[in-house]
Amino acid sequence: MKHLFLLRHAKSSWEDPTLADNERPLSPLGETQAAAIAAGLQHRSVFAGTVYASPAVRTQQTLAELSRALPGLALKSRAHNAPALYNVEANAIMRWLVHENPSAERITLVGHNPALEQLAQQLAPKATTKLPTLGMLHLTLPIERWEEVETLKTGGELIDRLTPLDASYALFKRKRSSSPKLKKALKNKSLPKRLQTILQHRYSLVRSLEPGVIAGEDPEFLHQYRVNLRRSRAVAEAVRAVIKVPKLKKALKRIKKRAQATSELRDLDVFLLEVSDTPDLPNLGVPLRQWLRDAAHQRHQTLCEELANEAYQDDMQRWQTLIDSKAFARALATLTPKQIERVLKARIAQHDALLAELTPDSPSEALHELRKSVKRIRYLAELMPEQHSGFLKRLKPRQTLLGNFQDRTVQLAWLDAFARETPLPDTAKAELHTWRQTLIGRQQHQREQVCQLAPLAP
Repeated sequence: MKHLFLLRHAKSSWEDPTLADNERPLSPLGETQAAAIAAGLQHRSVFAGTVYASPAVRTQQTLAELSRALPGLALKSRAHNAPALYNVEANAIMRWLVHENPSAERITLVGHNPALEQLAQQLAPKATTKLPTLGMLHLTLPIERWEEVETLKTGGELIDRLTPLDASYALFKRKRSSSPKLKKALKNKSLPKRLQTILQHRYSLVRSLEPGVIAGEDPEFLHQYRVNLRRSRAVAEAVRAVIKVPKLKKALKRIKKRAQATSELRDLDVFLLEVSDTPDLPNLGVPLRQWLRDAAHQRHQTLCEELANEAYQDDMQRWQTLIDSKAFARALATLTPKQIERVLKARIAQHDALLAELTPDSPSEALHELRKSVKRIRYLAELMPEQHSGFLKRLKPRQTLLGNFQDRTVQLAWLDAFARETPLPDTAKAELHTWRQTLIGRQQHQREQVCQLAPLAP
């Protein structure tokens, strides 16, 4: 079995029309792409084998930028110059591979389209093989020697791919910024039309975030994916609290399930950041961070399997069909501001009743229920943000406080699980006990702050 990595050069510049094609340099965006994707390529062992690169300036500069981002690999000096890769035909590259017949089990070709895309299509015809600038495709080939590649008609498999847009949320966001803005799409629309547009926009965003979630290089993809799923559910639940909408209850259960699948991974990411920012853990920090990374990796794999599952695709398709349907639009058309205000008032009264029952000794579950009530209130108020802008500002610090308390609850549970599963020396055990007591103290302080909150109702 051989491993073939196909890596297209980064984005090049067309500023100087007098330059020959092979002399064109990278653009500033190309340099940014290299910095964004370098770590992801290293994680996937793209440069673990023999590297061959086209002599074109943009390809050599791509290697230089990647080498700068990955100084330990000496990538620029290791790469072999391969003029055959400055080519537009896949067959020419195949003939070169046959002639070259490298001894390495893994090779990486840094070159150009359309040749690299065509090569991937020929070797793994069942795979989707689009290759944007600085995109990577990882193929496995059932051959013993590279000279057999020319006679390989089928059997190659695409097992991984990565693009700069999937590795970096900042680049993804930059690309999305050229799309129509939600605010502009909502301008001058009635309440029913606005709600349907919001749900359709969030659906589109969730689907476009999925490759970044699967790549797992930038945790912001998971955060935004989770936020948009939860906000979609929040808008729909708020609507359902006010009016009857056919098939919405069942669809909401599916969306809730998909959002819940991200919960533990998000909690682990947050806790890992906090542990990394805590300096006073000389003996505990390393094993705890590794344990959290392992737990996050396991849950990320599970999430990726779910996203690739046919049931997930069916659920998301049903959700899109519902929010695009005329029946949904007709149901929304019956929604009035008075109905929303009536339900909002009832939810505020319920929240204030829960708050009045709290004491500094109340169990964590009681504060968790209060947090959920605040979220439901916010979701309703956000159906008409202009009318409730002041109220929403007042609600935000309350939700943040309750969210921080919940984070502490979850983090203490993770620490207990870590202590049960990990043998520790006495010095690390002492640090764990001290830090755990610190977190409990902070949590108790937050509990007392919650008990001192004023009612929401005027």
